[in-house]
Amino acid sequence: MAFKGDRVNELGISQGWDGGFAPLVVPTTNHMSVTQTTITQVKGPQPIAADVYDDGYLRIEHKNYYVACGGQSLRLPRTEFLILSCLARSPERIVTAEGLWEYAWGNEKPMNTESLHVYIYRLRNKLGASKVRIDTMVNVGYRLLSATTDALS
Repeated sequence: MAFKGDRVNELGISQGWDGGFAPLVVPTTNHMSVTQTTITQVKGPQPIAADVYDDGYLRIEHKNYYVACGGQSLRLPRTEFLILSCLARSPERIVTAEGLWEYAWGNEKPMNTESLHVYIYRLRNKLGASKVRIDTMVNVGYRLLSATTDALS
């Protein structure tokens, strides 16, 4: 339906109006077609949105400070969440200890590797028997390995 003052394209769809409020505008002609869509299954974690990590088992919503593991919500303190969030932003890739420290603590505190090890230990315990694990690369950093990564290797 088009209203006085609307710009209408060749399909009869309103392209806008010159002021005031108007109801939802629908095409005035019935030019609908169905296209075939092919879905390709890709192995490994896929980003759903820029701020969501979901590998089918572990879900992290970075902006909402939300973590679910195996469908169960997981409560994490802020620092543990930030460390896990940083690892999930680069899944299966090594994140340096310095990078994790800066992401979680900023430049407020000097680097303390022992403290970082304690937080990684706590995260590993909370992830426990899940299909997600945090792998250590000695003298380099850490990486997050998902359930699909372990199944492929």
